[in-house]
Amino acid sequence: MDADDTLCGAIALEILREGINIDPIIKCCSASFMQLGDTLQTMVGHANDMVWMFGKIYRREFINHYKIRFNDTRANEDTGFNTIVKLLCDNPNEQVRYITECVYYWHNKEGSITRINDGQYAYDQCLCGWTDNMIDAINHVKKYKPFSGAAMQWTVTCMINLYHYYIETVARKPVFAEQNWEYVKKFYHACYKRIEEDISDEIFSQMFSMCSQEKWASGALIGIIPHIGIKEFLEKLKSEEYDPEHIYDVWEKMENNPETKKLIENNETCGVCKKGYTNKPFV
Repeated sequence: MDADDTLCGAIALEILREGINIDPIIKCCSASFMQLGDTLQTMVGHANDMVWMFGKIYRREFINHYKIRFNDTRANEDTGFNTIVKLLCDNPNEQVRYITECVYYWHNKEGSITRINDGQYAYDQCLCGWTDNMIDAINHVKKYKPFSGAAMQWTVTCMINLYHYYIETVARKPVFAEQNWEYVKKFYHACYKRIEEDISDEIFSQMFSMCSQEKWASGALIGIIPHIGIKEFLEKLKSEEYDPEHIYDVWEKMENNPETKKLIENNETCGVCKKGYTNKPFV
């Protein structure tokens, strides 16, 4: 909970407690929350959320049984934690329950570290941290459920999302394109490459269509003409060599480039960790 956010009084905790105690199969109860801006027009309701930690309650025995912990990243670690919970709760005996009651007010701050510098965070730390956390989440789930269909489906979804994130980066913040391409390759080799042959063209096409519709509906890709198609994107990932150490050369180049150096300094000035994630690429 951030210092400027608010629970809906003591009743919020009671709502969450009742929401999870209704049935022992419920391992996480996720309530709704309200994102408050400066005007009524900037109030946004969030429901069915497994991204942020707030407005949720978890069973300790479930968390301990699967050894679910935060990892060492500093961006999207909350999403990583909840992704593990979500992927494990894909069976009749372990479920996430979503309730409509609003228990949390998130006070939107335009000058926050995720919004300053023209939304720099989204194309830098956010994408890198998200990628590391998805790798961690998928690998963690497979330790306990090696043949998890949920983990396989999520791996495909993540690969498609990274395609959209990458074409958005190239169009809107190209100074981070090389860095983010290294992270796309990282996910491909760590997760997607292992299951690629098991995904039929038909299933992939259906998932790509569904994910693309959601992305375009969000408005994130308005005005963008993709510079590369999804098939060419995957072929490039398959054929291009990958060296995990190359990211250090990319980071060094960014630190020596006046434009990107200034962006890095902007982050440090406003309190973002130097990289937003660990100094070593997280595996």
